[in-house]
Amino acid sequence: MQSKLSLLFSFILISCFVQTIPLQAQTSWKVNSDYWSATDALGRTTPSWPETGEKKDGKYVAMFYWTWHTENLAEWLMPDGTVANVSEIIADNPGAADDPDHAAWQNVWNGGVFWWDEPLFGYYRTTDEWLLRKHAEMLADAGVDAVFFDCTNGSFTWKTSYTKLLQVWDQARKDGVKTPQIAFMLPFSVSGDALTSIAQLYTELYQPGLYQDLWFYWKGKPIIMAYPEILDIDKDETAGLRFYADTTFTGIDVDCPSWSNDIGNLTLRLYKWNFTYGSSVNGEVLAESTFVNFRDNARLTLSFDTLDPGLYVWELSEATETVGVWKYTNETDNIYSFFNGEVVSGDYQSG
Repeated sequence: MQSKLSLLFSFILISCFVQTIPLQAQTSWKVNSDYWSATDALGRTTPSWPETGEKKDGKYVAMFYWTWHTENLAEWLMPDGTVANVSEIIADNPGAADDPDHAAWQNVWNGGVFWWDEPLFGYYRTTDEWLLRKHAEMLADAGVDAVFFDCTNGSFTWKTSYTKLLQVWDQARKDGVKTPQIAFMLPFSVSGDALTSIAQLYTELYQPGLYQDLWFYWKGKPIIMAYPEILDIDKDETAGLRFYADTTFTGIDVDCPSWSNDIGNLTLRLYKWNFTYGSSVNGEVLAESTFVNFRDNARLTLSFDTLDPGLYVWELSEATETVGVWKYTNETDNIYSFFNGEVVSGDYQSG
């Protein structure tokens, strides 16, 4: 089970003024949130000028921003059809917060997405144009200089979401909204997933120069938070498949060609599914085996002690010579195929 917290701040204007001006001059009004005071539902008040002083040169306000409320991660429901809201589950089930075996957490699909609580504007996708525009205006009013997109899980950059955000914020800027600049934060490790992510961002966003006015620059270059050592990684191509086991099981197999010469190696590993592909294959290895010079079109079988029903993912990696995995062109419910950490169409032949 994994949850993330997205916070939005609603500012309440508590000071105002009245001024008589000619009607024709009203179009020249400018909004300056520097002069606003605000309070939240807990009675906390924003600091005023005597406490903060003038703006500091060379200082920036940045915050994390989640773009992953999209694809199949925004609409996941509990078995009873309700939204998976942690605060509501805990409120309705005393003791559940301290008991992972509580009935409230049972029969919950492993890998499901939980909202910590209902957001200010309701449950949403980060491709919602109204919501993205509202965020742009609120962040501008709050004086936020930059947002960093959380791309720390696997190799997911959430392109669908960040592309829509850039489109909406670009229009907001044309309309006079001083939106924050944007940047990306990649996995907290030197990994192939991080290398995949930075390569995708470079080829899909930075190299073609899309929305340059929105990039957050540091020392004259657009900034990405990542380990520079990832550029030295020799990338190992991987193929993986997430599946749901509805009964206990003691083995899996995968159909793999070696292009007629019976030469080449592959390592097959099994993991428990943990929210994303990257976090899963960086977790505990439940079983693994390396197959050396296997015959062409062999069924590679991985056996292990009995495992419980649930969501799992296997991965093929560390290939030598020319080897691969067969794939059906059709797709099956609850099965996702991955290549280099990204979802691809079709299903690998596995049982």
